[in-house]
Amino acid sequence: MQWNARRFIVNDKPDSGSTDLPSFDAIMKYLISVIATIGDKDAFTYSPRSGRMYDVTKPGHGGALFQELVTSISHFRPDVSIYLIGLTDNTDISANDALKRAFKILMLMTDHPLFGTWVNEAGKRCLDLVIAVQFIREYDAIMMGKWFEQDSIVRIDPSGKAVTIKVR
Repeated sequence: MQWNARRFIVNDKPDSGSTDLPSFDAIMKYLISVIATIGDKDAFTYSPRSGRMYDVTKPGHGGALFQELVTSISHFRPDVSIYLIGLTDNTDISANDALKRAFKILMLMTDHPLFGTWVNEAGKRCLDLVIAVQFIREYDAIMMGKWFEQDSIVRIDPSGKAVTIKVR
């Protein structure tokens, strides 16, 4: 399997070098405290740029995240679905080296990183770094998910409806 990274664009870094995004360590400290409070129940997506958490399976959350991304990422189109794709395959919620490296690399491409939590089959909460991308063809999003060895990705339609797509 080969994935062609030239089929999508994620570079939305502003020329001014925005500094209002919290550090990786601050983000992780916050997320770990939130997770300790809510336990291993629901999955959520966290946007450090806005400080908001979204559970895209709940009414209104998918649409709110879609709106945040379309209004803050200049090249995102409001008439094209957004795909949330994990870049890491973390098996816990720790701030490990792989997650920190992925965050540094992602920050070279986008100024709008996301963190996603999910609960594995054993009922344990896991934390991954997530990128939001737009594709014309869903096939390309699925290929990107496979490239990053994800079991599934999430598509958020312009209507706000979120759909989980199995990729393996």
